[in-house]
Amino acid sequence: AQAEARILMLASNNILKPSDGRPVAVPTQDMIIGLYHLTTLKEGAVGEGKVFGSIAEAQLAFDARIDGKSILDLQALVKIRMNGELRETTFGRALFNQTLPVGYEYQERQVGKKEIGQIVTALVEGFSRTEVAQALDRIKDAGFYWATRSGVSMSISDANFDSGEFETQRAKMIIAAEAEHTKIQEAFDSGLKSDLERRDELGSLWFKRTNEIQELLQNSIPADNAISKMVNSGARGNWLQIRSIVGMRGPVATSSGDFAPMPVKGNYLLGLTANEYFINATGARKGNADTA
Repeated sequence: AQAEARILMLASNNILKPSDGRPVAVPTQDMIIGLYHLTTLKEGAVGEGKVFGSIAEAQLAFDARIDGKSILDLQALVKIRMNGELRETTFGRALFNQTLPVGYEYQERQVGKKEIGQIVTALVEGFSRTEVAQALDRIKDAGFYWATRSGVSMSISDANFDSGEFETQRAKMIIAAEAEHTKIQEAFDSGLKSDLERRDELGSLWFKRTNEIQELLQNSIPADNAISKMVNSGARGNWLQIRSIVGMRGPVATSSGDFAPMPVKGNYLLGLTANEYFINATGARKGNADTA
C-alpha cells in the first residue's frame, strides 16, 4: 500500500488531469501577477540600451544603488550575453527564462495566465516529470517573489485613473443613448411599435452602448494601472467586473428572466440611485427572490 501511494499519489506523477490531459499545476493569482511584472517591457526605463556580458553582471547593476536609486530597471530593454549570444531582452525576462529547463526555447514575451498555461503544457510534453516538477517549483518561487516586489495593490485611486476625461466621455455616451431611448419609447407610445419591438430595440441599444463604454474603458486605462495589470495578466477579475465598478453596470435581468428596458446607468464608483440599487439587487439575488 505504501509503495502504491508513493507511485500513484506522488505529486510529480500527477501533473496532468486524467479528464482532459491538461496540466493540474498551473500557477494562478499572485504568481501570475509576479511573472507578469517580471516579464513586462517598459519603454524609457532606467538603464535602457545598456549592454551586459552576463546575467550575473546585469544582476550586479540591478542591485547597485547610486543615491538610493537603481541603475538598471527590471523592465528596461537591454542587451545581455547568454549562451554565447548577445540577446536584446529585459533583465526580468532573462530571470524568468532561468526558471525554465535547459534546452527550452527562450521566451521573449510578456507572460500572463494564458502564456504560463502554454509553457507548462509544452514542458510536460517535452521534458521528464522530474524536470517539469523542478521547473514548476522555480516558476512558483519567482512568481511569489516578484509579486511581493511589484507593489500591486488596489485602491480607489486606481479607479480614478485619469483627470476625469473618461468620465466626461462616458457621460456623453449615456446622454446620447438616452436620446435614442426616448425616440424608441415615443414611437411605442404613439402606437408605431409593439411592446416586443420596443423591448428588443432598447435591449440592443443599451447592450451596444455598454460594450462601447467597456471598450472606451479598456483603451483609456493606463497599462501600469494596478486594475489593468490584474485583469490583463489573468491573475484576477475580468473586464465585466471592472466595467461595473468604473464604467456602467448596464442592462440587468428582471425577476421574470428578461432584461429590464432601462439599464443601470451608474457604476459602483459613483454609486447607484435607490431605484438602480433595487433593480440591481433583484438581478443579483434572483434565485432567492423566486424562492421567497
